[in-house]
Amino acid sequence: MLLAGDTVETPCPVVPKDSPLEAWIAELRRWAADTRVRTVVPAHGPIGGREILEENVTYLEGILSGRPIDPRGPLTSFYRATHEQNLQWKAGASN
Repeated sequence: MLLAGDTVETPCPVVPKDSPLEAWIAELRRWAADTRVRTVVPAHGPIGGREILEENVTYLEGILSGRPIDPRGPLTSFYRATHEQNLQWKAGASN
């Protein structure tokens, strides 16, 4: 079981402007490759398996590459606003 804390969220993580996305993605990939990890408990969202880690990697890679994807599923107003703020990460990272 992985107690992921704020490192993993569904439907999308909160990405502070100073986040080291490359390191964050690398750690998520490391956890996803660890066969001991069968259950992932995110900070927010339902408990699931390693697929949650892969979904977060895909989302963060989109933010990093400047080709963001929309989070899966219906979004609450909080996560809609979070996604909009996350889209500004690249601009904030260079300041």
